[in-house]
Amino acid sequence: MKSGTLSRILTRWESSGLLVPRGNEAPFEPGRKFFHLTDHGLDELNSLSTQWTSFSASLNALIVEGGRDA
Repeated sequence: MKSGTLSRILTRWESSGLLVPRGNEAPFEPGRKFFHLTDHGLDELNSLSTQWTSFSASLNALIVEGGRDA
């Protein structure tokens, strides 16, 4: 992952209301930012998790079915 990639993603999620900063909890490491999920972010996480579970189950079923035909 290129330098700054994660920062851009976190900024986008913060702008979308998925994350909120918690302040600098590491004063000995300036520039470090901590986040936590908002309720909207938690809803999005749960939705994406459900989608991933469904997708991976479908993919696993294809792999198992493909293995039976061989």
